[in-house]
Amino acid sequence: AGKVKLTTDKLAFVVAGGNIVLSLGGKGILDVLPDTKLRIEVSADELSDTVESLQTSIGSDVYLLHLADQQGGNALYFTDVITPSTPQLFVMNVWAEYVDGSQETVSSYLNVLPLGDVYQVIDDEEMQLSGVKVTLSQVINGSLIVWDGSPYDQYNPFITGSNGTFGWYVPNGTYRLTTDADHFLSSTSSEFVVNNFIVNRRVMMVAIPLLQEEESPTLIESTTQMVQTFSSVFDNILEIPVTQTLQQAIGVLR
Repeated sequence: AGKVKLTTDKLAFVVAGGNIVLSLGGKGILDVLPDTKLRIEVSADELSDTVESLQTSIGSDVYLLHLADQQGGNALYFTDVITPSTPQLFVMNVWAEYVDGSQETVSSYLNVLPLGDVYQVIDDEEMQLSGVKVTLSQVINGSLIVWDGSPYDQYNPFITGSNGTFGWYVPNGTYRLTTDADHFLSSTSSEFVVNNFIVNRRVMMVAIPLLQEEESPTLIESTTQMVQTFSSVFDNILEIPVTQTLQQAIGVLR
């Protein structure tokens, strides 16, 4: 059989336990999250039977695609990679080597996006928050339903670690985020639309004012003691003659 040209539309990019197939955007750019598993696939049926090997590179890292039989008799070239941890744009190449020694390459870009994060602002400085419960809900037919991440090998709700980050691969759609943490006001975002299969929004939380949390009981206790003191003095005044009360008052003024 003759050669079949290798093109980007013959490539599949799979994440989330094999349940989400990412799409190359404009200019051949693929959005991904950092430090996540990405499977690159090419159906053998889409290629010439004279292909000897397939490889891919992301930046300076090179991976060999393995050939495996699938159900139904179709063969598949694939490799599993962990996306880079640094958010930036990487050149991604896939090339086929043929038995006659020739080579064919297609190029695209892997756009590693930053994770979402939860933070507070103190003295104009952002500080990431750990231990925040971040819940993703999907808007379906006007109803808000907590998104089930288990079929996609992801947790929802998610508890942020020391760097305050979170992120999901999700089906495209409309979502909302809710954040909860001790000593902070809970918040729910407005609706937002996902069209690149990724949720990585930034969320600012506001600490509960200390006056409400710590000082109010002290203030109430002090006020109670003051009221009790005035009540005691007032009761004593009612029990003594007016002349003695006036003499005591004059003594205080002196």
